[in-house]
Order: sequence, then structure tokens, then C-alpha cells
Amino acid sequence: MRSTSGSVRLRALLAGALGLALLVEVNELSCLRHGALDWSRGAVFTLSERTVAALETLDRDVALTVLLSEGLEAVGLRRGELLRRLLDRYAAASPRIAVRFLDPDREPGAFAETVRRRAFVLGRAGAGEGSLEQGVLVEAGDRAAFRSLEELFPPVAEGDRSSSVPVAVEGELTAAILQVAAERRPVVCLTTGHGEWDLAGPEAEALWRAHLESEAYEIRSLDPAAGLDAEGCAALAIAGPSRAFLPHEAERLRERLEAGGRLLVLLDAPGEAPAEAAWGLGRLLERAGIEASRGAVRETDAARMFEPGVSSLVVGSAGDRFARTRGLAGQRVVLLQAAGLRPTGPASRVVPLVEAPASQRVEEWDGPPALALAAEIEGGGRLVVIGGSTVLFPPFAARGDTANLALVMEAVAWLVDRPAALPLPPVRAERVRLFLEPGTLGFLWWWLVVAMPAGAALAGFLVWRARRRGEG
Repeated sequence: MRSTSGSVRLRALLAGALGLALLVEVNELSCLRHGALDWSRGAVFTLSERTVAALETLDRDVALTVLLSEGLEAVGLRRGELLRRLLDRYAAASPRIAVRFLDPDREPGAFAETVRRRAFVLGRAGAGEGSLEQGVLVEAGDRAAFRSLEELFPPVAEGDRSSSVPVAVEGELTAAILQVAAERRPVVCLTTGHGEWDLAGPEAEALWRAHLESEAYEIRSLDPAAGLDAEGCAALAIAGPSRAFLPHEAERLRERLEAGGRLLVLLDAPGEAPAEAAWGLGRLLERAGIEASRGAVRETDAARMFEPGVSSLVVGSAGDRFARTRGLAGQRVVLLQAAGLRPTGPASRVVPLVEAPASQRVEEWDGPPALALAAEIEGGGRLVVIGGSTVLFPPFAARGDTANLALVMEAVAWLVDRPAALPLPPVRAERVRLFLEPGTLGFLWWWLVVAMPAGAALAGFLVWRARRRGEG
């Protein structure tokens, strides 16, 4: 009996030694080739070859600061944990990447300093600590970009009851890294002298400036009366003019378009004056195959006129015919007032970005108008026209349920030939929905932490005691 007991002990010692040797070997291999297995659905935690190649070419340091209050995380998808694990992959792929998590509840001082230093980039001029949008701040030197949680984790479609949710973290963050690390920033020149927006002015203008800067654009002012030959202007923006352009100024704009220039025009309803007299841009629009209405878009459905806010708003929807904004298809675009637009050129050259519903019309046209059009002419000239500058009005643009701001920013990116976010479709991450009462949580804690280990220990003691008795 005792020889049998000795044999058992010897086998136990040999098994322990072999197990220890195996652990040492695994540890040695992990040092030589570190990494982590990704068994998640859709390989959520695996960087694409395109991202890895882009990170390997970085020639300047890039800091990623995750601004996230993890105490307010929604039940289900743990965004903070997912970001932490994925950003570990970014840091491992390039020594140029540094990652930091900043929680306002744990580090209020550092959080407030970040808000003060990057208030415009983070979305609010003079933002206070409590008003900061959460997301990831990407910085390289004096350049910065920001991606909100809504951009990284697109909202689930209404009625979607699937067990997974879309995650667009990799495409968005890699695009932001490449933007701030680029050698040159695209320059957007804004015309002056006609009552256009002053980006250092009221809140709506400041909001647009904040997002232009957050996307690493450089902003300059340009007076058409002094000429349009300023070097470096990748795109020219005419934002909400309240006075008409003079004929020779409008002619210069048309010539710039024909020479391959890129223009963004944010119009407003002309009021009592004809469209040409209101803006003086008729020949420019005509050259691109676009016509603007003489009157404003109005709601014609009597039943909807009495709905709160409907009669005074123009609510269109983003279309799916323009590649750069196809991801916004079906989302609402809200304007306070707008001029109607329609294409007069070839259908292949003029594409609607936003269309009004059937019940909203302009007096002189049959059928609903477009609210935004994109046109490309021979020679490479591009023009985007939006029928209302209130597309960037903060009550509309800053809302999470509208595509206003995303539409304008994608239009600018198309004009300056900036590549879209990497063509990496959002992957699907599992969404867990487990709701437990406090009493149930307490029971599970005692069962898993106390009862089960104690039961295992008691079972082991009883087995040991039974064996001792058998040996005796």
C-alpha cells in the first residue's frame, strides 16, 4: 500500500515538473513573439494590414487621448474596454503611437486642462468641463483631430434587435492619425466682403471652425475683390452671403471652377429678391448645371403644418447616390430655411446629396427640390451647393440624430481630394444585455467568490481524508 502511495507522489511530482517546464517554455515563446489571440466575432481586436502598413510609415509622434467617463458606460457594449484593447494593438504596431486614458471622475484636473487646451477641436468654443463630448483626441505637434464615440460606435438602427453592434473604431482612428501626421494640411479659404460667416464670430461659425480644425484643415480668408489667385487654397467656401457678388467677382469664381477649382457654396432662401439678385452667383451655378429657386422651400401638407416645428423647418434626407455620403443615406438633414435646388446638367455630373420630402416644394417648380447638390465639370472643377447655411446652425448640426455636420465635412473632404476614412466597413461586436437586481448580484458574489471555492476546498479535504483512512 505504501509503495502505491509513493508511486502516486512520484507521478504527481513529475506532472508538476512537466507543467512548470511547459509554463516556462510558453513564457519564453511569448517573449520572443508577443501578442494576443483574437477570438472575437469579426476580429474586432485585430488591425487590418492597411492600418499596420500606415502605422509603420509614421515619421512623427502621435498621441491618442481617450476622453471617457467609464462610470457612465452604457450597459451592453463596454466601449472603454474595447478601446483599451484595440489601442494596445495600435501602440504595439508603432513606437510612434502613445495612448492615454483620461477619466474626468478620476483625473478632473488633467481633464479640465485638456478641455481648455483643445476646446475648439473638441467641439465647443469656450467649452466647460461638463460639456465635453467624449471620444478620442488625436494629436501630433500642433495638429489635432477628434472622433466622438458616436463616430467610433455608430448608433444601432431603429428596430435592430441583433446581438451585435457596429464598431468603426479602426477606420476612423487610422484616418485621424494620418490626417494629423500628414506633412501638409489642406487649406480652406473663406470668401469675405459679402456678409459671409466670420469663423471667429457667433456660435454657428465657431462650431464649423472647430470641426474644420479638428479634421486638420487650415483656414484662411480671401476677398474676391482682390482676386482669387491666393496660393495653397485647396477649396474656396462661400458661407451664407447676405449681399450679392459683383459681376466681375462672380466671373472670377466661374473661371476658377472651369480651371479645376473646388468650391463650396452655402446659400440661404433669397426672400423677396430673385435668386440672381440675392447672390449674384447665377452664372457660376449655371456652369455647373445647377439651378436655385427664386423662393424658399415650403411645407405644403396641411396636416403637417400644425405639427410643432414642422412648418418652420425644412427636413430632408441624405441620399445614397453620392459615394462620399452614402454612409449617411436616410439620415435627416434639418434646415431653418432653404432655397430649392435642381440639376440642369447631365445626371452623371450633378448628384443630389440631400432631397426634400414630397410635401415640401418651391412655388415655381413641380415636384420636391433637392436641398444639396454636388457637381463635377470637365477639367476637374467641383462644386457643392447647399440650399441653406443653417445646415450648420448648432441646434441642428450638434444633434446626434441629424447628418448636418457630417454632410458638410464629407463635402469639404471630397472637394480637397482628401481620402475618406479607410474603406474598412464597421465590424460587429457582441452586445451583452444582462440586467440583475442588486440582491441577485450579491447572491452571485457570495456563490462564485465564497461558496464555490469553499465547496471545492471542502471536497478536496474529504477526498484527502478518505484516502488517508484507506492507506491506514
